[in-house]
Amino acid sequence: MNVRTYYLLEKLTTRLRTVTYHITRCESDFCSKRTRSWKEREEDGFSTVSMMAGIQCEKGAVQRVAIVGAGQTGLSSIKSCLEEGLTPVCFERTSFIGGLWAPHDTTIGTEPYIYNSLVFNTCKEMTCFSDFPYPKSYPTYIRQHQHYEYLTSYAKHFGLLDYIQLDTTVIEITPVSAEEDASGHLKWRVKTKCTKAPDQEERAEIFDAVMVCNGNSSEACMVTYPNQDKFKGKFLHSCDFRDGADYKNERVVVLFEFNNLYMLQYVLILCCGVCLFHQVFLSTRDGTWPFPRLVDGGIPIDAAINSVFGTYLPNAFKEIMFRKMISSLYNIKDIGLEPKYHTVFNSNHMVNDEIVCRILYGMVVPKPAIERFTEDGVVFSDGTHERIDTVILGTGYYSTFPFISDSIVADDPEERSLYLHMFPTSLECPSLAAIGMTFETGAALPVHEMQARCAVAVFKGDIALPNKLHMEKEVEATKRALLKELGKVKYLVPIVPYIYQLGEMMNCAPNIWRYVFSGDFKLAYCLFFKPFLPYATRLRGKHSWPGARQAIISGMENMFAATSVPTPASKTSRVKVLMAIIVAGLGIFCLHRNMEFLKSYISFI
Repeated sequence: MNVRTYYLLEKLTTRLRTVTYHITRCESDFCSKRTRSWKEREEDGFSTVSMMAGIQCEKGAVQRVAIVGAGQTGLSSIKSCLEEGLTPVCFERTSFIGGLWAPHDTTIGTEPYIYNSLVFNTCKEMTCFSDFPYPKSYPTYIRQHQHYEYLTSYAKHFGLLDYIQLDTTVIEITPVSAEEDASGHLKWRVKTKCTKAPDQEERAEIFDAVMVCNGNSSEACMVTYPNQDKFKGKFLHSCDFRDGADYKNERVVVLFEFNNLYMLQYVLILCCGVCLFHQVFLSTRDGTWPFPRLVDGGIPIDAAINSVFGTYLPNAFKEIMFRKMISSLYNIKDIGLEPKYHTVFNSNHMVNDEIVCRILYGMVVPKPAIERFTEDGVVFSDGTHERIDTVILGTGYYSTFPFISDSIVADDPEERSLYLHMFPTSLECPSLAAIGMTFETGAALPVHEMQARCAVAVFKGDIALPNKLHMEKEVEATKRALLKELGKVKYLVPIVPYIYQLGEMMNCAPNIWRYVFSGDFKLAYCLFFKPFLPYATRLRGKHSWPGARQAIISGMENMFAATSVPTPASKTSRVKVLMAIIVAGLGIFCLHRNMEFLKSYISFI
């Protein structure tokens, strides 16, 4: 194959993949894809003409970028700005970095709190930054303090701490009017004040762009029930939970009332880690599907379901496989957690190995939804009454943006209009991006890092977005799909298609055919069949990482490096040696015969 043919094939493959991802709707299932016909797209208002004229930041117009929040999303945003030569200024209202992963004893309003007993439900190789792996000494599933150490070392390694202003609260973010700035680029006025000195005067600065990184879980969702005021026991949200020793020998109800996958993980870890409780009752309205952490011979479940190959499997097939996996472990009806909806992917699901055993031990008792409270306990919807000392709400969180207008980024997800879940469609210039507003079918960190990289590329003027009409219709179509699948607008995205979509825009998505044609079959095999690791987006394009290829190939080995026992290299058996000699001999023989034939042919000519 000559160079010209290779170039044309690679170009054709890239074009075909780009078209495929543009006409593919990434909906709420595990890496599900639903190809929409052109008739459906016309009904939604899409047309070739509407996609042509777009909006774009002028190259060189963005130099200073304001970043709200120094959690893991804010840290990746700072690094993305530095990679592109921009000057980030990050405002963090607390005295520490890391956001909710930082260990602290004080409750900051009703913000989420990660207690010390928490263990990740996603494995470390799927959860890390794209160019900064976890240490091999870390276990497969990371604990809270280990992740904080990882974020701290990430910030120090890339020199991010110098760009963070701690104890600084963002009060207001407003666009600068055209009368004040005639450059034609939409700039932003950011007002801040010192958190520890509220009486101090506010400070206003002008920035060329803004990245909102305060997360999708800002305030606790509080609920009320009939006769709740008559209840004489303790009533708290999970954000106030610290240690099970505080509720020793108490009868506790952990309430899970809403379809909040993110919070359900923490609630069930809480249930399984509070052995000091006298009795735990788990109250759910819709039930749930418990998934094990390891499947298919010891592969982490999030690694098993997030692969390029998995995106091509039909949903019906994946439904059958997951039901078979669950039925081989337990009968969902026997443990009292049967979901309201019978399909696996449209129901609540969580990753937890201990909850089933705790139920069988009698330490956790499943209960239906709470109907009302009494003075000494609760009455459930099945009519049973239990004496209760403490009620812990696992009702999740919602996102708020008090410092910015609802017309730009609304608090209500149904009113929020963000193209690609990042860019407000109401703006004439894409100089503001909301990072980390999505919920993922796996680890969130690689997705939010990819969003930050894409947003900075848009600020630099390297990427042009479609026009406002197209973006608004795309957002509305996404909301209709979410309402149909989930019954509510919750921005749950499948990891692989979404990262590929952003990667295609930045020319950093891995081109598997490229490695096939170049003879790197091992890497091509890992990219297609193996788990889609974050390092894949650093193989090519701007800011590629030299260690990406090796990290992908050795990803599964590093996954269990801290716990696996090294085995001595097995001696090659005589049969293998004999087979290798035979194969090599046949190869030499065929080559020799071909050379003789070639010589005779040349002499004949």
